[in-house]
Amino acid sequence: MNTLFNQPEYVPTIPVHTNENNRESEAHLNSNREKFSGKCLLLLQRLCNGERLTFAENVFSIGDLRRRSKDLIENGIPVQREFKILTEEEMAKRVAPIKIYYLKTEDVPKIREKYAKILQL
Repeated sequence: MNTLFNQPEYVPTIPVHTNENNRESEAHLNSNREKFSGKCLLLLQRLCNGERLTFAENVFSIGDLRRRSKDLIENGIPVQREFKILTEEEMAKRVAPIKIYYLKTEDVPKIREKYAKILQL
């Protein structure tokens, strides 16, 4: 808390979705909204740094990459999604298709400018 003005400190956030499809999920969302918002911010920072992320590579840092990327998209951030082309070896092992999440290089400067106050890059 900012004691000088007796106001809460500004905590940068990115809004997350507001509704779930059942009561249990909705309760989970409401009790973790701030945490999920922080995960969105972390995801946006990583994407702005040029990282191309897959679900397997970020399980512990972002949580549900699919949902957090959708939250970013719903906030107007043009997160790109595409399936990785599998090698013959991966196909022979019946590896499931892997989705990659990233930002186009030309979009990054606009996003950094718009979210400069919260990105702290």
